[in-house]
Amino acid sequence: MNIPIHKALLRCLVKYLLGWISLLSISLSPQNLAIHDHLSGSVVLVDE
Repeated sequence: MNIPIHKALLRCLVKYLLGWISLLSISLSPQNLAIHDHLSGSVVLVDE
């Protein structure tokens, strides 16, 4: 059974907003960490 269109639109909107929030957190973090990186305690490693 498919979900109703209003639930699909809400799901899409939330996904879109959280994506932008994550991008903002990456750009504002000195270590370039996303929200999920901060919450999980993970780090970003750069191979040079």
